[in-house]
Amino acid sequence: MIQIKDELMIKIKDELKITIKEEIKDAMREFKNDILGEIRGMQKSIEDLDNTVQENKDEIKSLMDRTKALETQNTQKDAKIKELTDEVNDTQQHQRNFSIRIKGLHVPKEYKDEEFLKYVYTQAIQPTLEFAKLKGELSKVPEYDKVIEHGHILPSRSSPTGSRRSQTGPPLIILRFLSRPIRAKVIKFSYPALNPLDAAKHKWFIPKEYRLSNEKNNQRGNIQINGDLTRRNSELLAALRVEAKKKDKVHKVWTTLNGKIMYASDPESKNTKIMNSLFQKY
Repeated sequence: MIQIKDELMIKIKDELKITIKEEIKDAMREFKNDILGEIRGMQKSIEDLDNTVQENKDEIKSLMDRTKALETQNTQKDAKIKELTDEVNDTQQHQRNFSIRIKGLHVPKEYKDEEFLKYVYTQAIQPTLEFAKLKGELSKVPEYDKVIEHGHILPSRSSPTGSRRSQTGPPLIILRFLSRPIRAKVIKFSYPALNPLDAAKHKWFIPKEYRLSNEKNNQRGNIQINGDLTRRNSELLAALRVEAKKKDKVHKVWTTLNGKIMYASDPESKNTKIMNSLFQKY
């Protein structure tokens, strides 16, 4: 009886061991499957993350390419705008190359039309042409109607608020010539002709035959005659004159007869440059 009982206990233990082993195997298998599932899930998440990162990289690259393309387009547009601006300015300047601006000439307000033109001619243009004749650059002094096509007083500019700025001194006068060579003589000799005493001090040779009465000297001493520049060229000339005062990159500035602006980058004016564009660096 005792022997049977012992055998039964041994059998139960063996079966229990087998059962425990099987349960451990099942638990290990289930645990392994869970771990493998989690690993596969993590791998899938990593793959999804890699795909997302790659998609973001592709999207970022696409955006960068589009940005570069837009920047290139904007650069090209800016260059085209500058080119067209220069073309318009050059065309406008070409149209003004028959004209001059007269500053400092008092004209009676009642003078209109032909009387106005005759007065401007006798006070500012004729003396200059007479001076050019004495210098041997004209055979004769033409009459005003052979010189001037038309002319007018330039209205005062508006202030930033829209109101007209108060006029200080005589208004500017615009004259358009019938001949560019005559216009060139007027611009070349206006300073010594209208300001002979001052010009002589600056080493201009004044012919003995050329004399202005004291009355005419007083009338003409403040008259200045220059080419008629476009607004943009006038602004560029003013900016260069400011630079010239610094005596750094620019030392001297002047305009040519065709309205081009030139400057010297050294005190001796050995290195001169022409401003071919409103946007040119100097």
